[in-house]
Amino acid sequence: MDGEINKSCGLDIHKRFVIATILSRSGEKQQHRFARDDDGILDLKNLVTSEKCDVVACESTSDFWVPIYEALIDHLPVIVGNARDMKAFTHKKTDKIDSEVIAKLALNKMVQPSRVFPKKHREFRSYVRLRLTLVRKRTDIKNEAHAILSSEMLHLGDVLTDILEKMVEQF
Repeated sequence: MDGEINKSCGLDIHKRFVIATILSRSGEKQQHRFARDDDGILDLKNLVTSEKCDVVACESTSDFWVPIYEALIDHLPVIVGNARDMKAFTHKKTDKIDSEVIAKLALNKMVQPSRVFPKKHREFRSYVRLRLTLVRKRTDIKNEAHAILSSEMLHLGDVLTDILEKMVEQF
């Protein structure tokens, strides 16, 4: 981002709400709390655009930041930073302090942006993660079935390569 930042907004995003702090170079500070739903995100977007914020910054908290990012990115720059990097600048941990620290970091261009993939790539990565999780669970279930059968002295693994596949074929 080129040029000086005169007004920034720092967001502390939670599962059900967002704390927004708007800071300006002149020292003005506003803090607001929004629900993390469609109406709340729309209110947040209206606030940061009406206040003419130069940048919005937030932490990459779970996937909570994604709907907010999608709502704001077409209207102004949004920086998604690593939470670990931002926490190094604050000792007290409250939502209001966190959002203010993030706003100060953004105002002084000190937020190291994380890589934000395009929406279709994020969706694809989500599907890949889901598949990986399901494959791991399937493996855990197979291993548990083998352990139960082995504890009963039934060593079907010596005869069948995949005992669950044969069980599924029967149904």
